[in-house]
Amino acid sequence: MLARLLVKLGILEEIEEFEEPVEQKKSRKRRDAKPPEPQVPPEPEEVGPALVICRGDECVRRAEELVDALHQGRLVLVDLRGVARQPGQQTLDGICKAAFALKGSVTRAAPGVFLAIPDNELVEEWESGAQTRGEGGQP
Repeated sequence: MLARLLVKLGILEEIEEFEEPVEQKKSRKRRDAKPPEPQVPPEPEEVGPALVICRGDECVRRAEELVDALHQGRLVLVDLRGVARQPGQQTLDGICKAAFALKGSVTRAAPGVFLAIPDNELVEEWESGAQTRGEGGQP
């Protein structure tokens, strides 16, 4: 619009193409508009497995990784059979501290085998002749 005024005043030379009226712009936008593409939900981040199983001396070497797995919300099954008592006990202590800090628990599944649960709501425990332990479970 300003260009037209400047042309009429003789300040600018006549420009062949002026802006289109707003109504024509809107109709062209409607014609040229592409149909919306279907929205693809973002892919979930790869969290990894829900359960980490570690056996033997590898548990002692990877104790920090096992604690990290608990912090990521994974269950950790540790088989300490055949591991020397002192390093095995230190590994289990570290896992227990992490689990309890996360309001979880550690359960002995078998002699020398322990299941660390980062959140007690993830697992329901049923025992014969006993009440269900866990959140809202049915025996």
